Amino acid sequence: MSFKMSDRKKTIEHIMQEERDSLFRLACYKTGNADDAADIVQDVFLKIWDMDSVSVRDVKRYLYKSVFNACISYQRVRQDVVFTDFDGLDFLEEQPDDGFEEEYRRISVLLKMIPPEQAEVISLRTIGGKSFDEIASLLGVNVSTVKSRFRYGIDKIQKKIYSSVI
Repeated sequence: MSFKMSDRKKTIEHIMQEERDSLFRLACYKTGNADDAADIVQDVFLKIWDMDSVSVRDVKRYLYKSVFNACISYQRVRQDVVFTDFDGLDFLEEQPDDGFEEEYRRISVLLKMIPPEQAEVISLRTIGGKSFDEIASLLGVNVSTVKSRFRYGIDKIQKKIYSSVI
């Protein structure tokens, strides 16, 4: 007796494989830990795989929202992993060591300086490699809203950097 996968499951599996790398990168930058990021993505995949209530049309959106939410839960549990001191931006003057942890720390600090909806758009665009159209679809908002959140977030980060360097 052979198992035959439904067309719905095949489509969901294809979407998951297509988005795996992007979701992993996002989870890495949200958690600062590759092993935990892989676990988060895998847990989300398993949950979605077993859910019949998620329509194929909404799988991508659900994947990204679920990974973001799982990373937020991770950060709440592991307060020691999350860098929370934003007073000084001394790291901007340090020489990079090309390590993931240093890059994570820098990006994490900058993204925490702006509203979460702006940080989410910037993360999806820069880390996730998504287009503005894709981000709008994933978040369920229009493209102009996505572009505004991106621009306002970048502007706020630039102002913080500029004011701390002067």
